[in-house]
Order: sequence, then structure tokens, then C-alpha cells
Amino acid sequence: MEEKIVSNANSLIFLGKLGIFNFLRNLYSKVFVPEEVIDEIFKYDKPENVCIKGELNSGFLESFKVDEIREFPVNIGEGAALSLCIEKNIFVFLSDLSKKLTTPFKVWYSFAMVFHSGS
Repeated sequence: MEEKIVSNANSLIFLGKLGIFNFLRNLYSKVFVPEEVIDEIFKYDKPENVCIKGELNSGFLESFKVDEIREFPVNIGEGAALSLCIEKNIFVFLSDLSKKLTTPFKVWYSFAMVFHSGS
């Protein structure tokens, strides 16, 4: 079992909408989230933000400033999340990316994360 993972915005939004962060807590000890992803999540006032804010306040979700955001063919939040994986040497990235990336990470797809992973 991996201790820590990195997540992008949509994955956290989906978990918040479904209210199933306990599922993730059973698998991982901590979820690292770049500040860019936090900004993306809280850009709009949505009901799921209450759940996500609670997970941030509990310390299960931990916000990080990424030292260097590398270039990937994705948006700024996902790029920051992938860069955080590299920076923290974390090889599990919770994502809803629809296109396959060539990365050294296991990419878990949000709604299919229980069933399969890509690499």
C-alpha cells in the first residue's frame, strides 16, 4: 500500500461530490495537493467544497507550493500535480486524465480507480 499520493482537482471534486473520502483514507495516509489545484477547486463556490475544506482542515489533504512546475501537455493544475509527484518522489497520481501520458507514475483514474490503473 502506498502511504502518500498526489491528486488533481477533478478527482477531489468527484470524491467530495460523492462524500467518499473515507475510501481514500482506507488506502492512503496523506494526499498532497498543489496550491494551483486548491485554487482551481475553490475558484467556484460549490457544495462539494465543504467536504474538501474539511479534509484540508483535518490534514488528510495537504496543500503544497510546487518549486518548479514542469511542462506537460495538460492544464496548470494537472501540471503542478505531476511536478509535485516528481518533487516529492511520489509515484501515484490520482487523476481523471482522459489521455494517456508517458510518465513514471501510476495514474489512477477517478471513477475507475477501484478497477484499474494506467502507467
